[in-house]
Amino acid sequence: MGRAEGDLVNTEEIKWISYYGKDISAISCSFHEKLNKFGFCLVLDEYGADKATKAQIGILDTVLEKQAPNILLICPRHLMHSWYRSVVTSNGVDFKMISGSSKAITYFNENTSNTYIIAEEALEAENPLMQKFAYAGLTWDLIIIDAGLSTSGIKRELYTEHIHAKAEKLIVLSPIPCGYMQSHDEIKCLVKSLLADESKSAGVDNINFDETTICFNPDTPVMRYFDKSVYNGDVSRNVTLLEYEFSHDFISNSRRLIDIKTGLPLYAQGGNIFEEYGLEAKKTYTKPSYNVADVRELRDVDKKLDCFLTKLDEVLKGSENRAVVYCVTGSTILYLKKVISALYPNISGLLKIDRGDIFNTRYDNFTNETRDNARIVLTVDKIGSINPQIKGFTHIFNYELPDSPVIFEQRAARHGGKDEQSREFIVFCDKNKLFDSRMLSKVLCGKIYKSIVAGLPGRNVLFDLPNAAQLITDGIRDLQYVCSYTGEVSNCHDVITQFRSDYNISPSIDISTAAKAHEYTKLKLDKIYRAFGIENRIKENASTEEKVLKPMIKEALERFNSSLIYLDEQQHIVALGGTQLEECLYSEQFRSYKERCASDDISTGVRAAQKAFENFITDNKSAELRLCVNQLPDTVKMPVLLNSWRYLTDNFMIQETFRQFMKKYNEGVM
Repeated sequence: MGRAEGDLVNTEEIKWISYYGKDISAISCSFHEKLNKFGFCLVLDEYGADKATKAQIGILDTVLEKQAPNILLICPRHLMHSWYRSVVTSNGVDFKMISGSSKAITYFNENTSNTYIIAEEALEAENPLMQKFAYAGLTWDLIIIDAGLSTSGIKRELYTEHIHAKAEKLIVLSPIPCGYMQSHDEIKCLVKSLLADESKSAGVDNINFDETTICFNPDTPVMRYFDKSVYNGDVSRNVTLLEYEFSHDFISNSRRLIDIKTGLPLYAQGGNIFEEYGLEAKKTYTKPSYNVADVRELRDVDKKLDCFLTKLDEVLKGSENRAVVYCVTGSTILYLKKVISALYPNISGLLKIDRGDIFNTRYDNFTNETRDNARIVLTVDKIGSINPQIKGFTHIFNYELPDSPVIFEQRAARHGGKDEQSREFIVFCDKNKLFDSRMLSKVLCGKIYKSIVAGLPGRNVLFDLPNAAQLITDGIRDLQYVCSYTGEVSNCHDVITQFRSDYNISPSIDISTAAKAHEYTKLKLDKIYRAFGIENRIKENASTEEKVLKPMIKEALERFNSSLIYLDEQQHIVALGGTQLEECLYSEQFRSYKERCASDDISTGVRAAQKAFENFITDNKSAELRLCVNQLPDTVKMPVLLNSWRYLTDNFMIQETFRQFMKKYNEGVM
């Protein structure tokens, strides 16, 4: 690409410099077109479908189009720092964060650019900033709603009653837009309430939330991740089950730690024996650090730790392997960190992540070093899927299990990469049926119907477990026992307490009497029977023995194998697979759209921008870039400079931080 002396980089080249490093696949192009055509886009993608990139494209579009853009991003409080890091490091756009405190920064000027990340919890708080928005009569250029994780669907009233303004464009990110036995009307009402252009918002009425939603269609403002490349030809995951066992004498002779006020265990996750039982070795467990002898003692007591370390040692022998270890409690994260630090003192990049705000996001600390090179990451679920530290893992350990099957599914899907079969999803299971087995069969399988979306095909990693049929059968039979017992007696406080403990039932759920517990378990059983389509067969069979029940469950699981699943109007799990799935995922419409995107202005623009940078370097025309950037609106300058630095360090092996780059840039010696 030739360039006359004194010519400047044109605005289109600068525009695409801003998108450097972004995914410009057909999916991204489709999102871009949907948002601009319809004014809104409902991103109902499965976990792991890179919702962050779609939000970033929407932000960049707005920043590049508006002289003083007003952007509002709403997310759960625990995801605020993840989102902030994402938009700063990927977009170069700085946002003010509002967590909900009445003392939070309330700066707002309707005549300048205003970009905010607001916790959804802050919408209900007495925050003066929300009132300023209302008094200003502001119309946001872009509102992004990250609905977070919930089995109850999107919280429409939370947004419609507390956002006292509308938006020119609206992005809603929600893998589960409706809860069990709910319609999709809530998300439709949300669009109509928040989108300024009523003619565009009316388009939400034309959306059919059904199995066809996963079919590629650029002419509808909704997306459900459909590209089969992520499945590598197989819907199921590569799941490994690691079994361990405590001796009967160990369990019977150990004292479980109980809350004297509630009568319930102090620790409910079933994954850390030292938090659940009062053991003599706890003196070693609570040490500030361990040596090899300490770890040997702990392994002798904690059979799960021994099982974990045996597998971890195998994983670390592969130089390319990287492991993420999921925990639920900070105490377990600290426990594993001390153990791993003692056994692998020279390991590269052991990260302990138990908060979502630990990452330094200052511009001057950006380097061109790979930021996702840790061999082992210890983490909790709430850090969010948009942190680069949790991408590209080869092994996913579930050391502690979550209470929600939705979160469990997210663990399996969120780590990026197109070949899921190359990632090993590792689940622990005790033969005692008291710890991880309890969490799997009673807590997670007991809620399995709540994690499958009405009409929208997706997956659930619980069905991929090698012993799924046994776990589900065990859970059902236990529920049947509790249901039968509470239906026959009037006073069974001990059974109810044990039931609440085994199933991690929230104190807000009233099962205080035998009658209430009976009704609760009966309703839960009915939902599970219906989900697996066995409700009539259960009625026909007087026996509920394992030899009768397990074949029913196993038959249902075989129907779901290699399929996406969803709930139909009767709350039955329906499998979408075979030819029907192939037609959805490999449509001619997608192939032709993909070909067009490969040759249109997006890829062409990127190539032109890259060529422009080559000219900057080879001709030593740093002044050219400076002149161009100085002519840009203030909100555009940082995205362009940030991605200019990225391009230069990626393609010309320039070893300098962003701060060093900016120093040279300002001095004219870049």
